[in-house]
Amino acid sequence: MYKMYGDEFTELVNRNFTDNFGIQENSIEKNGFFSCQAAIIKSEAYNVLHFRSSFQTALEVNNFKDFNHTSFHFQLRGHSDANISGFKHALPLQQGDYNVMNCVDPISNFKFPEQPNYAYICVGVNPTHLSKLLEHCGMDWKNLADDIQFKRPFALLEKPRQFSMDIKSILGTIINPSIADSLKKCFLNSKVDELILLTLDDTLKTQNDGFNKILSKRDTASLYDLKQFLDTHYLESFTLSHLARQTGLNEFKLKKGFKLLFNYTVFGYIHYLRMQHGMNLLKEQELRVSEIATLLGYFSDASFSRAFKNHFGCKPTDLKINVIK
Repeated sequence: MYKMYGDEFTELVNRNFTDNFGIQENSIEKNGFFSCQAAIIKSEAYNVLHFRSSFQTALEVNNFKDFNHTSFHFQLRGHSDANISGFKHALPLQQGDYNVMNCVDPISNFKFPEQPNYAYICVGVNPTHLSKLLEHCGMDWKNLADDIQFKRPFALLEKPRQFSMDIKSILGTIINPSIADSLKKCFLNSKVDELILLTLDDTLKTQNDGFNKILSKRDTASLYDLKQFLDTHYLESFTLSHLARQTGLNEFKLKKGFKLLFNYTVFGYIHYLRMQHGMNLLKEQELRVSEIATLLGYFSDASFSRAFKNHFGCKPTDLKINVIK
């Protein structure tokens, strides 16, 4: 296995949001290990990374630091695994899979197994642009817009889904646009927005299939009420049976329905809210780490520090030092 660290990988996939529209090509080759090429389209609203490689041996990328973005990831060929800060579980993708991930101050570790002809397209969307786009899409997307606005990490699909032929066709048009250079920026802007909307439409169909199987309209309303309640009572202690009685749902519908609607487990959402509150308290610099740990329900500084690092990718003491600087 060949190991690469984030700074070296950044030289290959150097992508960001920029006012100056542009297209660039990067490559890196390690004889006997791998040969990688990256084509990158950059704009202020999005960037598109078309990554291709042939891996003669497995590649592991560690501590890759990226920027805040919503990632529309499409696996064209091959398979890989990703562990991204803010996400509890690994995010594997197989050939033909896609998923949508909101990445907040992400620090990632990637594993690329030995394989020929590996390829994916990742469309990183500026959260500001995506929020404005969702404003025109109605109440179905309000929760997603809120998650983006308040910088909440999420994977839109619990399990990756195979992308459609329509999506595949647009991906091909984006990476190989047959249009005059003077029109390319405007053309690609419209195609990326079309890709975003088609992808979201596909995820909505998947979610509605799941909702209709187990949730009535009354069940759905009860779960939205519960989420609103947790938004202001997340420091209190609850049991699943207590919350089930409060909502009038059985525990199965509570667990399954909450996950389907909000892409969090009930206690995963409470944990997320507590971590965000802890981050805000650390930035205010008015309480010691031990006091914050106690406030959030941890019995030791060490356990709070572990949970904080798993969520944000750094220890609370590191954040305090950086803020002071």
